[in-house]
Order: sequence, then C-alpha cells, then structure tokens
Amino acid sequence: MDELLAHWREVGEWWIDQPVREVAVFIDAKGIRRERIRELGLLISPSGQSEFIENHREDFSLRERKIRDEKCSAATGSLPPSYYERQLKDRMGGYP
Repeated sequence: MDELLAHWREVGEWWIDQPVREVAVFIDAKGIRRERIRELGLLISPSGQSEFIENHREDFSLRERKIRDEKCSAATGSLPPSYYERQLKDRMGGYP
C-alpha cells in the first residue's frame, strides 16, 4: 500500500494559459519515494473585464515626476550650470 506524503494543486502561470497540475508525493510498496503529476486542464474564469489596450506613449504621472525631480535637483544646486543659465534666459524673455 502506498503512503501519501503530500498532495497539492498548482495553478501555474495562468496568464499564459498553463494548465492546472495536481501533484502527489508518496512512498510506494518497495519504500521508494515517488511523485505523480497529473494535468487537470486550463483554469477558465470569466472575469467580465475587457482587454487592456495601451494607446498612449507615456504615462502622464511619469512626466509630472520628471518635472518635480528636475525642480528638486535645481533647488539643491546639483544640476550643471547650463541649466541655470537657460532658466535665467527664459525668465528674461529670451535675452542673454
């Protein structure tokens, strides 16, 4: 008679349609540890959610973060001098 040591199910990577597996680990009549794996098929669960389609190039929150990081760097003086010269030029209306 086989002695069951462990028994579980694995869903796998369902987002790429891997099947569900059932695994049983047992010791057979000769005392050898064995493992039995059985595939149960695909996990099908209708969520009712429509498929996501990305139709823009850059996330707007990312753009805001870039501006904020640049302003923080400018405030601490860690940007090259050309940045400060450009800012001064923009404030003065484009005059050197």
